[in-house]
Amino acid sequence: MITPKSNRRTQDAERGVEEFISLPFVSEFVFRSPQTIDTSQKEVVDLLVSHSGMSILISQKCQEDPFSRTSEKTAAWANKQAKKALSQLGGALRAAEAKRVVWCEHRRRGRVEFPDGLPSINHGIVIVEVFERIELGPEGDFPVTLNGTSVTYLSVNDFLNLAKELRTLPELLEYLEARRSLPTTTLHTIGDEKTLYEHYLVNNGSFRECSGNAASATVIASSKDQLEIARAAKAESDRYSSLIEYVADQLATRLADYASGLPHDILAAFDEPDDRKHYLQMQGILANLRLRERAELGRALSQAVEALKSQLEGFVYRTLYFDTQPDFVFVLASSKGVGRPEVLERGLVLTRAAMAHYEKSRAMLIVDRDGSGFEVSMIESPSVPTEEEIVAGKRFFDSLKVIDRAYSFAQSSEL
Repeated sequence: MITPKSNRRTQDAERGVEEFISLPFVSEFVFRSPQTIDTSQKEVVDLLVSHSGMSILISQKCQEDPFSRTSEKTAAWANKQAKKALSQLGGALRAAEAKRVVWCEHRRRGRVEFPDGLPSINHGIVIVEVFERIELGPEGDFPVTLNGTSVTYLSVNDFLNLAKELRTLPELLEYLEARRSLPTTTLHTIGDEKTLYEHYLVNNGSFRECSGNAASATVIASSKDQLEIARAAKAESDRYSSLIEYVADQLATRLADYASGLPHDILAAFDEPDDRKHYLQMQGILANLRLRERAELGRALSQAVEALKSQLEGFVYRTLYFDTQPDFVFVLASSKGVGRPEVLERGLVLTRAAMAHYEKSRAMLIVDRDGSGFEVSMIESPSVPTEEEIVAGKRFFDSLKVIDRAYSFAQSSEL
């Protein structure tokens, strides 16, 4: 069977969006074309992003030839397709209420089932492929709440830019909810998100005193220096955040010789090759972090790597914990010239000592091993730490400098 050209482009566009958002949002939690059976099998929605109790639905409409229409015809096409995308979202939300089984053929996880139907949806997003400012209307045709769920209208390009800049599902949801305070005319305008995002960035994650696109453009025009400072801070944040995103992505695959040379007690802690639920849990923890938190983990890991840059052998580490993860401590380490079994042994001792010292019940270890790969593990210990673990905690962490930082969207500051 030959797929019609227009359908091929639509499918390619869906795959392109899926691949683009899969690194920052973590591929394992991005589901393209989830399916269900009503009277027959059908697609529920184009994209679902879901993890840790947060979920968004994305209904996407693309053009067969984006440059074949006049501006007037593009506006008419966009309005018509936005209505279709909204209708799809409505159907998906009704399917969620009906609790029908939903499944997806995931490109890395294989068949993933949602036996109780779609998870609770935080936000629905309509994205339409246009390359100019389009006003949707009339207002009544494009509600900003559908079946109790918030709905946002964006161009495909603007959505991808927001995914690139915001990078985490918590950050995207916060932006979209803050955006709902803007005037209705702004909420029904697509293809002109840049000034709104820059306003949000300059105001460190807020739409304070924003009355729409034109007002944002005025604010940005008079805040060039502030914008450059915010962009620089954001670029640094993204550089470190991308390292942790890479770690999360690498957790999807396992070394072919992962068991080589490992003692039985350490090997027993690994998931079976066909059951990687603990890897998904670790990916979920990293995906659920706020953008600045993800960046600070990346910064600490980079500092550990840098500390060994001129050494032939060594093992250095840093620790971090966040108010948003009150039961969690992260140990970021770098090793050089140390055998893998010893790296894992040291890591286990460190994570248990860190939990005892910082009074946490869970810990995650991320080790850069010789610059060739990462060792990542997570342990839980709700019981009282042993005396040995308490002593080890004092030994390893008493001398570390403690810094308390306040994190916001694009910046951090020592308190």
